[in-house]
Amino acid sequence: MDVRFLHTTDLHGALGETDDTAGPGRDRQGLVHLAPFVRHARAKARNCMLFDTGDTLQGTLICDLVARGDLDMPPPHPIIRAMNALGYDAAVPGNHDFDYGAAFFLDSFRHARFPLTCCNLLNKGDAAPRERSALPSHLVLSRRFTDTAGVPHDLRIGVIGCLPPKTLEWDHHLSVSYDIPDMVDSVRQELTTLRAKGCDLTVVLAHSGLDTPGTDGRENVLLALARLDGVDAVFGGHTHQAFPGPAGAALPDLDEKNGLYHGTPIVMSGTSASHLGVVDLSLAAMDKGRWQVTARSARLLPVRDGNRPALPPDPEIASISRATHDRAQGFMKQKVGETRRPLTSFFSLMANDSVLQLVADAQAAYLRDIRRRAGLPDLPILSAAAPFQTGAAGPDHYCHVPTGPLTQHSLADLYCYPNAFCAVLADGAALRTWLEHSASVFNRVTPGCPVVQPLLDDAVPGYSFDVISGVTYRIDLSQPARFDATSRLQNPEARRITDLRWNDAPVTDDMRFLVASNSFRAHGTGFRRDHGYETPPAIVLEAATWNRDILRDYVQRHSPLDIAPRPIWSFAPLGGARALMRTAPAARAYLDDPALPLVEDLGDTEEGYMLLRLTL
Repeated sequence: MDVRFLHTTDLHGALGETDDTAGPGRDRQGLVHLAPFVRHARAKARNCMLFDTGDTLQGTLICDLVARGDLDMPPPHPIIRAMNALGYDAAVPGNHDFDYGAAFFLDSFRHARFPLTCCNLLNKGDAAPRERSALPSHLVLSRRFTDTAGVPHDLRIGVIGCLPPKTLEWDHHLSVSYDIPDMVDSVRQELTTLRAKGCDLTVVLAHSGLDTPGTDGRENVLLALARLDGVDAVFGGHTHQAFPGPAGAALPDLDEKNGLYHGTPIVMSGTSASHLGVVDLSLAAMDKGRWQVTARSARLLPVRDGNRPALPPDPEIASISRATHDRAQGFMKQKVGETRRPLTSFFSLMANDSVLQLVADAQAAYLRDIRRRAGLPDLPILSAAAPFQTGAAGPDHYCHVPTGPLTQHSLADLYCYPNAFCAVLADGAALRTWLEHSASVFNRVTPGCPVVQPLLDDAVPGYSFDVISGVTYRIDLSQPARFDATSRLQNPEARRITDLRWNDAPVTDDMRFLVASNSFRAHGTGFRRDHGYETPPAIVLEAATWNRDILRDYVQRHSPLDIAPRPIWSFAPLGGARALMRTAPAARAYLDDPALPLVEDLGDTEEGYMLLRLTL
């Protein structure tokens, strides 16, 4: 008998052919183009099941609008409607599925025609873990499969789901009602139960990535799960990596070509419907009606062929996507203000820019307005903002709002995540450590070196780079980064942040500031002692208001905007050392910006980026 398992993950609301997070015209893959692969792969298999490993409900502006009720759409949620149409067999939630609250998550999946499972999402209480399960801790799915001779057999497929305990940090509101214990221990306990129930095959659906060296065991554990006795396949996600593939290179005992770890198939299917995962198992009948796996293989089917979808859109999913998209367009075209200068993130990682300045000013104004009512101390107000679009998803992945009207689309381009406002109290020492974390986005650059060196450390995402408005400072790239890509202390004596000043006076360790920020920075990445903070910034205000709404209100009050970036930070001179950085070709129109360091246009790369050479 042959059994095929299909897999998707981290769909992040990707339904159609345009990315409504930032506005019309941004091409992306979506479920509309993945669906034909599902139908084709299913049609070629006698026995097939389809699974998903979470982060389904969040990721586009349309997802935000549905969650807030702005579109007045009847249930089910559009992405759930599409998944129902494709006939999923089971799924596990991801951490981002709780971004709009547990109630919205539960209500959305109430309309799913497939079951959820999660063995380590527990209601708080004193009862035994299994009695506190918020979702079924495992599933036993009975399926009538046929063998290669066409004879039917009833098989029992055990399915166990799990998600990272760190979800309680990223979506801190969950900690009031839920516990999330260790993934591996929780799955191990469920395997014992499934063996007792006589399952023929058992798969693990984990919203988790590969546990490569240096990763957090509370977040990425796929290899550890694959080592557990009785697991026939592991399906992961969370990190948006595609595996089988280079993501597993150089890991011992991991076959990155065939996706096998000690003989167990592992699949991670990218993000936003970029790939379909396929695991094929060959079974042989044993005594007493039991089956044994005799051959295993894992592979990925990329949805795109070069720059284009490989298959035409699926008509059924296209209909769902189009109806949702059309309903959202009226809202997204609403005018909220006007700007007299273009707002872009083309140079956010090399110079001060107008997007971060606008966001920081809006957050600071909100904190000033609410400080007295919130009972906060009368301290200097700073504001931290990070660039969200810095080319990680391609040469078009930059914020670019031209001069003229500002719409709801524009706001989503300027601030594309549904973060809530937070304010923290930080002393001078914590502020300096915070900025050292931010400076980890850069590589070390040797002063005066004639060799051109890459400016950015690709292991650190651009959104880690907070610019803190209200102070001024320099970043000395001749120093090594104090922290690694996971915010762990690696060079305690390194000092990249120099000349940190407030009101033209040096910032001392005992100074205190109120810093406007967001829920992701305050909770998601966290200010913890094990991240090098002697006295971590303390959260003093958490608002239910989204930062995007704060930005909208600020734009409406201050339009027409005329935002020019203030000189907050700069690179320390390095004797003419040169560094390479890529950005969007559209940035050529702005190379004469006086806020930029000395740059030279080196043309476009094969991937479509513009390459710049900076002189420091």
